[in-house]
Amino acid sequence: MQESYNFLNFATEDSTRSGIDDYYFHNEYAVSRLDIYFFDAETKEFAAKVIIRNLTVAETEWDDEYDITYIYDQVKLQVGLYDIFAVANYDKAPDKVEKEADLLDMVDAVTYSEGIEANIPDKGPVMTTRATALQAVDFVPWTNKEFILRLELERVMAKLQIGVSQNSFELSHNGRKYADINITNYKFVNLNKCYYLFQHTDILSELTGKPEFVFPDNYVEYEGLDNQYVVDPHFYQKTTNTLDANSFRKNYLSWFGAFTTEDFASMPSADNHGYAYILENTSFKTSQKNGYSPGIVFKAAVSPVFVYLYDSSLRQLKEEYRPEYWPYTLYLYNYNFYGTIQAVNVASGMMLDELETYSDSQLKPYGIKQCKFNMGVYETFYTYWLHHQNSDNDVMGPMQYGIVGNNFYRILVSGVNGMGNSVIEPEVLRDNYPNSYEDVAVE
Repeated sequence: MQESYNFLNFATEDSTRSGIDDYYFHNEYAVSRLDIYFFDAETKEFAAKVIIRNLTVAETEWDDEYDITYIYDQVKLQVGLYDIFAVANYDKAPDKVEKEADLLDMVDAVTYSEGIEANIPDKGPVMTTRATALQAVDFVPWTNKEFILRLELERVMAKLQIGVSQNSFELSHNGRKYADINITNYKFVNLNKCYYLFQHTDILSELTGKPEFVFPDNYVEYEGLDNQYVVDPHFYQKTTNTLDANSFRKNYLSWFGAFTTEDFASMPSADNHGYAYILENTSFKTSQKNGYSPGIVFKAAVSPVFVYLYDSSLRQLKEEYRPEYWPYTLYLYNYNFYGTIQAVNVASGMMLDELETYSDSQLKPYGIKQCKFNMGVYETFYTYWLHHQNSDNDVMGPMQYGIVGNNFYRILVSGVNGMGNSVIEPEVLRDNYPNSYEDVAVE
């Protein structure tokens, strides 16, 4: 016997757990296709699939929860208990899956193979229901009553808002200004190119091999418990050994271990924001700030107030305020800029080789930073590893650094504490907390 149920309404809700975005974009919640899977709740065997296209919006006014109500046609199902899973805007959903676990374990590396979306397409993003949301739904017929199924959909991608609190940041020491920093560009690094259709979680005391994911244990809501992680498809491949770009870079777009200074995006001016959508990327605690986590490299222009040049005829340093007389490389030492290593030696009493070309890491033990002239400005770079949650302890905890799907992350550069690096030199960072590799303050 079959009973008819008219699925009248469903709402696509942004179940964001890391803040509320003040800016609403319609495409983020658009549903152009919906695949609904029904599995027998006891045997976990496939029962039916419904594909719904050309959905009609029943309400045009957005309420406070951004609910969108659609109307679609009648669906017929055998009376019984069902586990129900819905996938929106996904072109590669199989017509039939024998077992519930096969659908839950599905991994895709095609739909978002570029790792990042600047804008959500008109058809809408890939979204799914929470795997544990609709378990053992009882389809019992009621005379003259419609069966209403409410689906809360989550994006598989996370949303990032990025901006600066002001267009120029002053660097000063003891009340004396020595430079201005203008953050001009940014680039995301370590962007995952593969994702689970339905979010996976695992509780780990130590990093072991990939488990056999069990439903519902490995598909529950992330609760921030000790040693609980959201795991992406590459989670168990990440190690704490060395940055090996050759073996791991294929999994990522803009792999930090093989960083290039190309393909930077322009930083929006103050009071404006840029947006990006990126896939989940998480890792075990000892790998979080180890070059595997997602991060942002900021490119900035350095504008010194003046530069000390060495006048060989007078055998003394002089202040030069005219940028056209500054050399290609500038050196920052003790909150002053110098035009040559010779000038640094005169000021500091050090005996550095004045004919040597130094790397940032070679100058670091001497308390010297450098910036180089490129495309009309002196450049410096900052690296910031994205936080998923903060830790009150001195040692970072699980899920502190990373990106989790369907979350909203707001990255606003609110200050600059010093000059960055002249190039990006990836390092193995281990468990050094707090975020000591960057000098930009983000709120």
